[in-house]
Amino acid sequence: MAAQPAVWGAAWRKLQAAIGIAIAVFALVAALVVLYLDRLDTAQVSAYHSASSCAAPADAMGSQACRYQGQARLVRTWRDTRLYAEVTFDSMPGRTLETNWPTTHEPDPASVEPGATVDAEIYGGKVTQLAGQHTVDNPENVPKDLWVLSVFFGVLGLPALFLGWQTARSAWRPQAMVVPASTPESTPTQLAARTRYAIFAGLFLLVGTPISVYIVINARSGFELAYRAITGVVLFAIGVSLAWRAWHQPK
Repeated sequence: MAAQPAVWGAAWRKLQAAIGIAIAVFALVAALVVLYLDRLDTAQVSAYHSASSCAAPADAMGSQACRYQGQARLVRTWRDTRLYAEVTFDSMPGRTLETNWPTTHEPDPASVEPGATVDAEIYGGKVTQLAGQHTVDNPENVPKDLWVLSVFFGVLGLPALFLGWQTARSAWRPQAMVVPASTPESTPTQLAARTRYAIFAGLFLLVGTPISVYIVINARSGFELAYRAITGVVLFAIGVSLAWRAWHQPK
């Protein structure tokens, strides 16, 4: 009968190892993806700022080599989940462009009445500024400092991968090689496990927590705030869990 708990214990350790490695792989892949997106966004913003000035709106319709800044006439405006506008330019008769503003950067509704003439900017065939405000198509609206989020996922993934690997080694070790817990030889292994958990807990709490606070403070929208806060809570919870396991390891 005593063999049954041992079998279940080994199965549970294997499951822990698999879950830990899966979380680590997900976090490390996310870190690489976020870092790639950060480099892509940075290049896009850099190209926007370095673009020269176009002489006419048509020059900015099929190219990102230049930006046109001039006057546009509002054909109509309406509100759905955001404030939308349709504009036309005198040098492009019969052609209209449609855009909308982020909810946090909407212009004064009185300044965007149909028929009004407002300042506008065209870049890459899209209206990127209108009535003195950035539209949703402006490259500067991309999330900032995504590299910090990449570091965040890296801090989560690397220790999780190492911990999962250590757990897997222990779980798949042949039973004959396992030293009984009551023997003195097991003490160094127990101390090593406690130290390992303490190091990982310190890494998650002392490094992950400040990074979490930083990325939450710098969230630029409700969506960013939500997923960054959730990620921060998860990272903090993992740190607390590791600290609890370190504390309860046999001395």
